[in-house]
Amino acid sequence: MSHQLALERWAQLLRPVFPVQAALEVRYDLCQLSFSWPLSHVVAIFIAPKAVEDFLSAQDDARARADYNLREFVKDNFRQLKTRHQGEFRIVVASIDFVPLP
Repeated sequence: MSHQLALERWAQLLRPVFPVQAALEVRYDLCQLSFSWPLSHVVAIFIAPKAVEDFLSAQDDARARADYNLREFVKDNFRQLKTRHQGEFRIVVASIDFVPLP
């Protein structure tokens, strides 16, 4: 699996977390997934390059746990946006946030 495929995988994994009408933009050069919808709501998710590398070098079972952990991490952060934030909201993800230690 490549760096690009990992970002596309996570874009599809995270799509259900956001409103149905949210547009998705993937910036491969920045390791960024961005979801935006009307009324100027934007959630930009930056995934550290080292996190992508750690994910790609992990075994399948660790990748499955990482997918689950990433989704839960983003959902927890997104709840904060829903309750007390308007405009752009940034979520920064490092390896420790979702890739299980070997």
